[in-house]
Amino acid sequence: MITTNELNEQLALLEIKAPRYTSYPSSLYFQVLHENTHREWLAEFDNKKSVALYVHIPFCSQLCWFCGCHTKVSNHYEPIQRYVQTLLQEITLIKEHASSRLKLHSIHFGGGSPGILKDRELESIIQHISANFDIQADAEIAIELDPRHLSRENIDTYQRLNFNRVSMGVQDTNPIVQNAIHRVQPYSQISKSFEMLRSVNIHKINIDLIYGLPLQTLSSITKTFSDMCALLPSRIAYYSFAHIPNVKRQHGLISENDLPNTQLKGHMYLRAVDIARQHNYIPLGIDHFIHPEETSVSQKKFRRNFMGYTSQENEFVIGIGASAISNLGKGFSQNQPISIEYERKISQGSLATVRGWLHSIDDLLRKRVIDELMCNFSVDIGNILTEFNYPIDYFDRSLCLLKNFVDKKIVIIHGRRIDFKSPLRMLVRAVCATFDNYHLSLEENRYLSVS
Repeated sequence: MITTNELNEQLALLEIKAPRYTSYPSSLYFQVLHENTHREWLAEFDNKKSVALYVHIPFCSQLCWFCGCHTKVSNHYEPIQRYVQTLLQEITLIKEHASSRLKLHSIHFGGGSPGILKDRELESIIQHISANFDIQADAEIAIELDPRHLSRENIDTYQRLNFNRVSMGVQDTNPIVQNAIHRVQPYSQISKSFEMLRSVNIHKINIDLIYGLPLQTLSSITKTFSDMCALLPSRIAYYSFAHIPNVKRQHGLISENDLPNTQLKGHMYLRAVDIARQHNYIPLGIDHFIHPEETSVSQKKFRRNFMGYTSQENEFVIGIGASAISNLGKGFSQNQPISIEYERKISQGSLATVRGWLHSIDDLLRKRVIDELMCNFSVDIGNILTEFNYPIDYFDRSLCLLKNFVDKKIVIIHGRRIDFKSPLRMLVRAVCATFDNYHLSLEENRYLSVS
């Protein structure tokens, strides 16, 4: 049992800066990567393995001030239609470069707001995916939705196209907070969305919430989280807001004076954990909560990727669309983020790859340690070093760097086994940073605080 003094000491450490570890290394380190390398990875990919397909739709009808996604506002539909045609061309290119017909275990439409797609465009993408790849019979087909723009007609289309999971961006249900982030959506709109989705047997419904938003209080976030638990979503993602007006221009519309301080954010997180447990939700990783009916939890079949935590069967991802990132095992490749440039490259018959990362054996070793900590909060580095045929003392420097975390009862070390014990689960990012060879050699101010 943690004491009040110990908790306060741990809360103070939330100011530590570290990557989010949705990848290792962080995308900050990606370097120029030629499309030929991406093409080679596709040609060499083991056709016995299945992959996830991520489709990025970088358009919204209006910009939310908290948004950190790669997107833009489109007041006309023609650019979206043109972009969809480019997506179809990219799918064809990937099929041509792959060693054989790729097998998909999941498809995820993200953004932006993929719900902005009209039926004809969405259906054309699904049909083209089906024509060029093999979609497994039990594939998860998911889409991110904005409840403000969700109609019965949309939902009928999602059912017809075999979508079986949706992720709804709620963020907060308090009207004061909603006005402060330029995203007003009544609770009735959210609950109605649940009703409509369930009426067509789409029962896997994820909810995204954010804590640390302007004008949020412990009381308001308590009501938001409780309201969402009462709707019984399959998963709740509870993300920490990072205010970065120097990177995301719209964040400048949010006054820093309106933001909760780091200690309050810590208490907002702990309050959510308490409410989740009262509703029998199971904590997953640093910021997800899972309904007990989600079987992937009991089987511990989840992993960390660019979308957070996923129950996908492996780490392989093919990303299509502007800024999308692929992971084919040997490294990461990222598409051109500027839509016009992305469209130009694809129209010329080239992949739109502009940057990425080629893994070394050391990268894979450190990634394994970091993934174990981020997902399971425990790792036996001795076993992993033996598996990789590395010297048993290879991580002794990292173990020394953990002394402060041991002293503050955040971790316990037995030999070369590390167990994370803090109720502030986001602090595991700071623990992971001691194994991050790139973070250790870089000034901290390039990262966000773990709060």
